[in-house]
Amino acid sequence: MGDSEENSFSNGLGIIVGIVGAILGVGAANNDPEISAFGGFIVGGIIGYLGGWIVGKVLTFALKVLIAIISIIFIIYRVYRLLTFLAE
Repeated sequence: MGDSEENSFSNGLGIIVGIVGAILGVGAANNDPEISAFGGFIVGGIIGYLGGWIVGKVLTFALKVLIAIISIIFIIYRVYRLLTFLAE
């Protein structure tokens, strides 16, 4: 994956988690009258965005590792098939 794809993937997850975090922040603000709903929304959004960014980075890294492992297994399999073909 290119950098632009990875960034859009991370940002997409960041937006989703950010929305959830913002909703949780507003919920916490409603339970605690000292916190304004707007402050809870901002704090929830920041926490959610950072969480989504981290999740996005971890998932894209895990995806790259998985693709690399599958590629290596496929190459080993092809070499094995070639060697068994040549041995006949």
